[in-house]
Amino acid sequence: IEEGDIGSEEAIDRLERLRYAWRGDELEGQINYWLGQTYFDNEEFVKGLNVMREAASFTAGTKLGERITSEMSDVFIEVFLGDKLDELTPLQAVALYEQFSELIPVDERGDKIVDRLADRLAEAEFLERAGNLLSYQLNHRLNGLEAHNTATKLAAIRLLDDKPDEAMTAVEKAQETLAALPDELQTAGRKQTVSLLRARALSRQGRPDQALQLLETMNPNASINRLRADIAWNAGYWDDAAAALEDVILDQDISLTRPLSDEHSTLILHRAVSLNLASDRIALANMREKYADAMAQTPKARVFDVITRPRQNTMLADRDTLMNIVSEVDLFEDFLETYKSVSEPVN
Repeated sequence: IEEGDIGSEEAIDRLERLRYAWRGDELEGQINYWLGQTYFDNEEFVKGLNVMREAASFTAGTKLGERITSEMSDVFIEVFLGDKLDELTPLQAVALYEQFSELIPVDERGDKIVDRLADRLAEAEFLERAGNLLSYQLNHRLNGLEAHNTATKLAAIRLLDDKPDEAMTAVEKAQETLAALPDELQTAGRKQTVSLLRARALSRQGRPDQALQLLETMNPNASINRLRADIAWNAGYWDDAAAALEDVILDQDISLTRPLSDEHSTLILHRAVSLNLASDRIALANMREKYADAMAQTPKARVFDVITRPRQNTMLADRDTLMNIVSEVDLFEDFLETYKSVSEPVN
C-alpha cells in the first residue's frame, strides 16, 4: 500500500483472508488492527470499528490494545463531530451510534455527539428517534442553558411529530430550566418561545380557547399572529382566523405591484377561505376587489375565484374545495422547523 502497488480494496481482501488464516497470538490482533485501519481509510467505519473491537479483545492489557482502543474512540468522535456524519444515511448513523455506544465520551463531546445525531435524524424526519435521544439527554445529562435549549428543541420535535402531551412535558421542562437560569439569560425571546410552544401544545391537546387566551396576554408580533391564525383555523373559529390572517398578511407587507410569491398567494387564499366559512360577504368582496388581478397571475387563480365570487349559498362542490384546503394547512409549521435542529434557536 505504501509503495502504491495495491489499493485499499485489494489490501482489505488480502487482510481478510489472512485474518482467518492466522489465529491465536498477538499477530492476529495486529492483522485485525491493520485491517481496521484500512477500512477506516476506505471510510467503511462500521466494518472498521467491528474489526478493531475484535482486535482489542485479542490484545487486552497490551500497548497495542491501548492504541486500538484510543484509535477507535478517535474515529468514532471524528465521524460524529466532523463532516463525515453528513455522508452517512440517518439509519447508518443510528446503527453506528447504538452499536458502539461504549465509545461515546463522558464529557461535553458526548453531549455534542447526541445533539448532532438528533439534528441529523430530525432533518430526515425520524422525529421519534430524534426526540427520544434528546429526552434521554435532558433527563440524565444536561443542565443550565444546554438543558433549556434542548427542551425547546424537543418540544418543537414532539409537536411536529403530533405528540402534544409529550411536547407539553418538554415545554414544562423548558420553563423550569429557563426559570433557573441567571437573569441575564432569561431573555424576552426565550420566554416568548416557551409561551408559543405552550400555546401550540395546548391547541393540539384540544384546548384552543386556553391557547388563544395565552396569546392574548402577549404583545403581538409576526410569530404570535401566525400562531393565533393557526389555532383559530384548526379550531374552526373562522371569524378569529380571518382577523388573525389579516394581521399575518399585514406583517408580510405584500406588494401588489410585483407578482405574488407562493407564500403570499397562499396567505391571501387562506384568508378568503376563512371569510367564506365565516359568511363575511362584505370582507370577502373587498378581498376579491383588492387581490383578484394579482391572484389571477398565480396557480391559485381558479380556486380564489371560486371562493370569492358573489353568491347567496355555498354549493356543495365549493364547500368540499374549502374543507380540502382547511385540512392541508399548518400555518405554524415553519416556525417549528426552525427550532427542531439548532443548538441555540434564534427567535
